[in-house]
Amino acid sequence: MKTKENIGQYCPALYKSVFITANARDGRINPCCVYEDWQPGHEDLREKAKQIATPLHNSILLKDDRKTVAEGKIPKGCRWCIKEEAKSEGHYSYRKDMIRKWGSVPEEWINTDGSVSDLAVEKLDIRLGNVCNLMCQFCGGHNSHLIAKEAGEKEILRRVIDNPDIFDSIIDAIKRYENLKEINFAGGEPLFMKKELLIILDKLKHKRKKEITVKFISNATIYDREILETLEPFKKIVFDFSIDATGRSLEIARWGSNWNDTQMIMTQYLRWQDTLNERGKKITCSLVPTLSVFTILDCPQLFEWMTDMQLTTECVTFMEQPNEQQINMLPVDVLQELKQKLLDNIYIDRSLINFNDVIVGIDEAIKNNDVSRETIDKFWKWNSYAEQKRNYKLQDELPELYSKLKK
Repeated sequence: MKTKENIGQYCPALYKSVFITANARDGRINPCCVYEDWQPGHEDLREKAKQIATPLHNSILLKDDRKTVAEGKIPKGCRWCIKEEAKSEGHYSYRKDMIRKWGSVPEEWINTDGSVSDLAVEKLDIRLGNVCNLMCQFCGGHNSHLIAKEAGEKEILRRVIDNPDIFDSIIDAIKRYENLKEINFAGGEPLFMKKELLIILDKLKHKRKKEITVKFISNATIYDREILETLEPFKKIVFDFSIDATGRSLEIARWGSNWNDTQMIMTQYLRWQDTLNERGKKITCSLVPTLSVFTILDCPQLFEWMTDMQLTTECVTFMEQPNEQQINMLPVDVLQELKQKLLDNIYIDRSLINFNDVIVGIDEAIKNNDVSRETIDKFWKWNSYAEQKRNYKLQDELPELYSKLKK
């Protein structure tokens, strides 16, 4: 296995990163958060991903995929980044981001059977469970226990702390990975799973003096001083907030959220960030918006708000699943008008946003605007279900969006 060829033509995530989740039944190990073991025809990947290994980074799935790359092939679970990169030169992809941040693995740490040394692993990405206080339109019971409850699923709660194999493997990983540089927490809502979060942070105490980044993906509904005070001894802390729109657009897209509360909480986080940075820490609060049919028309307002708050993002992305919530549920003329609004808007600081990727994403939806009758019907079937369960009417709440949607 030639390191330079493997990393250069593909991705360090297979060697340097471990993604572990209890959200899917039985738990899974993948190389990263965009790995597509859920796609139709990928049942073999799902079965491999369920095989929890100690150490985590040498699971059957990861070793097999490394051997695939060594043969000059792209693992079939790794198509998302290839598809994103095909949209335009310089377009954001997780693979490119990993190459920029992590670089190559020393050849002596890679073995011919696909295993790698403990020293290779620099990133641990943990999905703590499906406990969440929101019910986002695009989400399911695997990432929100409230949606699982709403849908009448038998298994409502899925948490790493309730799965000894997974939880013990995480604790082992923290001790084992001497070169760990980043640990990510997501959910559900990770700050809503305080007990397990504080246990893991306590196990990380010995790494506080090292240049380790502790990162969260959060929905900006919780500001918990105890958790923040536990984090403060770490040198680098990142909060990526899932805010995709403003006002009622956000509240409908991420059901259970409140825009006024979101603004107040973000102000608190930014004050905390500034206070700690004055003390020599490196705290970053940024956004990770996912633009869907529910939020896309509001993106000029979102970007103006980000400009006012001086909030940055490197990765505005577009909804892919469920496909009936992609922005091509809006017709070409609507998307063209939106694109022009963005290009003409003098109040948006483009340096804060991967603006060109947003324009490319809209262009993609204009180019690929044919949506099947089946997909349109799926959207309206879901909308009827959500309206009934959550007691609102889209026509009343977001009348502009409702009038422009394909029907």
